[in-house]
Amino acid sequence: MNENIKIQEAEYFLSRMCENNERPFFTYNLSAFLTAARSVLQYALKESETKPNGKSWYDSAVQSRPVVKFFKDKRDINIHAEPINPPAEINIGINDAIALSDEVFITLTDKDGNVVEKEMVPRSQPTREIQSNEPVVNYRFIFRDWSGSEDVVALSRQYIKELNEIISDGVARGFIAG
Repeated sequence: MNENIKIQEAEYFLSRMCENNERPFFTYNLSAFLTAARSVLQYALKESETKPNGKSWYDSAVQSRPVVKFFKDKRDINIHAEPINPPAEINIGINDAIALSDEVFITLTDKDGNVVEKEMVPRSQPTREIQSNEPVVNYRFIFRDWSGSEDVVALSRQYIKELNEIISDGVARGFIAG
């Protein structure tokens, strides 16, 4: 009966994760997301158990979905053991103002630290300025124990999709009101 309300709540926290993906805000919203999303299935279980074959419907609907089980485990860890704090891949884009009036050495390296290109800009070159923007920092949070390539946000979207499918199926079969 309250499943759709909790899905909306989980979607709200997912949107907050996307809007502000800096620590600690991302992890606060992830924690709230895990709790709200897990409540969807807890309500569905409680409601379906009152119907003939409802519990077996619930068990098969949930157990056949690796993403659902993964997030159930994450929520349990978050509530009962320690806060979930996924590592982040951080990408920084810099468009900085520079004035070339002296010798400048530019060294490009690959991700392993190997020098790809090295260039010296001599003092005799005329001064040029490039307009400045603030650095752009993008965080991509991941679950290292997830076997797929999805990041936390993409996996959370998949979880919401699967919760909606389970609830729609339960309503269609008459096991829950949604």
